[in-house]
Amino acid sequence: MKDDISKKHKAGFISRKKEAFLKFFRDRAGSIMPMTALVLPLVLGMTGLGVDVSMWALEKRNLQAAADAASIAAAWEIANDVEDMAETSANREAENNGYDPSMAGDLSLVIATNQDGNITVTTALEQDARVWFSRVFYDGTMRTGARATALVTDPIGDFCILSLDPTESGAVSAVGNVTVESEGCGIAINSNDDEAMDLTGVTFIDMKDINIVGDYEVGNNVTLQYETLTTGSPRTPDPYQNLEIPEYGACDENNFHASGDATLTPGVYCGGISISGNGDIALEPGVYIIDAGDFSATGGGTLVGDGVSIILTNSTGNNNQWGQFDVSGNREVTLTAPDEGEEMEGVAIYQDRNAPDGGNQCNKLIGTSAINLDGAAYFPSQCFQIGGDHSLASPGTNPCSRIIARTVKLNGNPYIANNCDGSAAKDIGQILVRLIE
Repeated sequence: MKDDISKKHKAGFISRKKEAFLKFFRDRAGSIMPMTALVLPLVLGMTGLGVDVSMWALEKRNLQAAADAASIAAAWEIANDVEDMAETSANREAENNGYDPSMAGDLSLVIATNQDGNITVTTALEQDARVWFSRVFYDGTMRTGARATALVTDPIGDFCILSLDPTESGAVSAVGNVTVESEGCGIAINSNDDEAMDLTGVTFIDMKDINIVGDYEVGNNVTLQYETLTTGSPRTPDPYQNLEIPEYGACDENNFHASGDATLTPGVYCGGISISGNGDIALEPGVYIIDAGDFSATGGGTLVGDGVSIILTNSTGNNNQWGQFDVSGNREVTLTAPDEGEEMEGVAIYQDRNAPDGGNQCNKLIGTSAINLDGAAYFPSQCFQIGGDHSLASPGTNPCSRIIARTVKLNGNPYIANNCDGSAAKDIGQILVRLIE
């Protein structure tokens, strides 16, 4: 009897324990906390990683904008002939647009020439990515980078004459009986005046393209022919704005004058060069520095210089001693600029940009004979006048003529040639910089 009771008691105890054990495992009360403890690190980790990835994408987008800006800035420096400033400008614009060199930043600049002969500028940026929540899972360094390439186009447009003055009325003007013809090139005028080009008298102008920042005025007896004429045009850059005068020493000649046949050698001519009479004058190849004096030629005969560059400057500090270029009479003149790779390549006549504006006193090619100018005539601070029956190319010749001056006056019958293939003279036109990658 006792055994039966004991067995029943034991069985009841086991049944109660089993029921309690099963009840414990079936009971869901309070289970959220341990589950949360297990899952929370994963949830926070994924959320943090999502935040970091979003920030990395934003940083990469900002870095791409910085690379774009850097390439464009460097390309413009190259377009303006100051390649040594390209890297400085690239770094400055990159930092202004989100690049942070303090984040182990690296900027590399590659300047190359593509198959079309145009310059390309490629900027590659790389820096450490900022890490916040992901640091819990990864203590290494994350890097982000961007790359951009800009293209510098050749000058767009084909201009023989460029007037640089930004505000002058009549920056290019023609008065009297004027006939100006050109094969395949035009006129660019940077003045924003309503009469930036002012043509009066009995004038015939036949040019390819005419680009004017401002506007123009023509008289009743003016015939103006062109392929395109654009007003409100962007300014055309000065292709020689960074060209400096070569260093030079003491005077080789003082107040040089020739009235008969003579041969001149390159050097420093203090007080100027004066040529008169009917002699034949030959200039040997090289650079002729005219310090504080004029280059003047009157009378008849010839003046021939192949591979020469005539530079007008003033080292005296006296503003009254700036010289000018003045060719008149019936002397036949042929001037060819130095070839590519030589000192002052492509520039036949150069007046120091520090010269005063000269008022109404212009540098001149006036007279009754022809002049063959193969290269650039550069007068950035003063006016240049083509007058009489002078031409920039005589019949049967077709050199590369480039006239760049503060203002330009036309009279007489100048013919301007544009045979510039292979010439060292720089093209005149709008330069474009654009991203290609």
